[in-house]
Amino acid sequence: MKIKNVFLLFGVISLQLCFSAQAQVFSVEGFLESILSNHPAVLAARAEAQAARNEVTGAWQQLLPELQATTAKPTNREKDSRLVTQPKSTLAIEQKLWAGNKLTAAIEAAEMAEKSAQAKLNEAKLNIALSAVEALQAFRSAVERLRVNEQTTQRLGRFESLMARRVEAEVSASIDATLVRSRMLQAQVDQSNAQAAKRVAISRLEQLNLGGTVVAWETLNAKSLGLALDVQLPADELQAWQKLQTYVDIHPSVIRFSADAQVALARQDVLSADRFPVVYARVERNTYDNPNYATQDGVTTGYIGLRFTPGAGYASYSQARAAAERAQSAQQQAESSRREIANQLRQDYEEWRSAASRLTDYSSAVKNAALVSESYERQFIVGRLSWQQTLDAVREQGQVSMSLADTEASLWAASYRLRLRSGEYDLLAQGESR
Repeated sequence: MKIKNVFLLFGVISLQLCFSAQAQVFSVEGFLESILSNHPAVLAARAEAQAARNEVTGAWQQLLPELQATTAKPTNREKDSRLVTQPKSTLAIEQKLWAGNKLTAAIEAAEMAEKSAQAKLNEAKLNIALSAVEALQAFRSAVERLRVNEQTTQRLGRFESLMARRVEAEVSASIDATLVRSRMLQAQVDQSNAQAAKRVAISRLEQLNLGGTVVAWETLNAKSLGLALDVQLPADELQAWQKLQTYVDIHPSVIRFSADAQVALARQDVLSADRFPVVYARVERNTYDNPNYATQDGVTTGYIGLRFTPGAGYASYSQARAAAERAQSAQQQAESSRREIANQLRQDYEEWRSAASRLTDYSSAVKNAALVSESYERQFIVGRLSWQQTLDAVREQGQVSMSLADTEASLWAASYRLRLRSGEYDLLAQGESR
């Protein structure tokens, strides 16, 4: 009796685990968040963004007074029959009064560099999310192709058994059995290709999600990934394209290159300011170690000074010109990025629009192909159609079903790409704090 209760207990636990496993629902959003929170490229870009924020703080701190403390071995020397004593230690505070706009330009350069680093972070997250969507599309298409091929293989297996009985009964020729075996081998090859495509997609997804939430991919199907997202675009093609054009300037790549151009221009101002002297106020206190010196307890002085350091060979002028050229380069890169992103948005829109229009046609075609295939099978049995016509109908049904699977996956992926590239999918801003 006790052993029976133990087995009953294990059965209940197994049943609960089974139900809990079935209750787990795959979330595309959650999967993307898991990738973006653990991917090394995102972590590196996030560290760069934090470093850029620290540099902004450092640039603002350059406006504060500068404290200096020096100490040296005291020396005494004769000059014009007078004893000259070098200070033992100096404590000074210096404040820049005017530096030719150098400090404010350095602050602007740091702020634009922070903007560029943040855009680079969003760009990395966007590219990784798009890679994940592409891999999920391949996974979804492979899973559906496996399902279709499995149905086709099962049906051909039933036909092979049917034809074997007919050949044995000398109702059909042996070549008909050879034909169905040939179709079975073709279906098995398609099944093997789909299985390989699925393994490749899973491997890619697991590589993207290293260190993230573990996903049991073998238990998922196309329905697990959900339906295509709702893309808020006008029905008119021209109006839809005009709306897509507004997404170009908010793309992280465009923002990054535009910010890089502003950084180069600000650094040009910083270097150009070296052509001018720096006006500063300085207060210092010197202490001496000479008992013959009248003010051995220390001397405090204050003054306004002028400092001019143009660099070797007046190098700041050449460096300013180099910064101006870098600004031109970044501006051209921003324009090139605008065109590339506009082209990507156009391609995604056309793919989404084409897949949406094909989806209805393929859905009807699959239903009709199933009806035709069933009808051909019945007509073959009563002798109205040939065996090859019946097998051709089965193959056509499988091909149309796989085209429908690919179209559904294409529509699904295009909707995610459009939402990601348009900035309407607020996934990239999650997990970031200022």
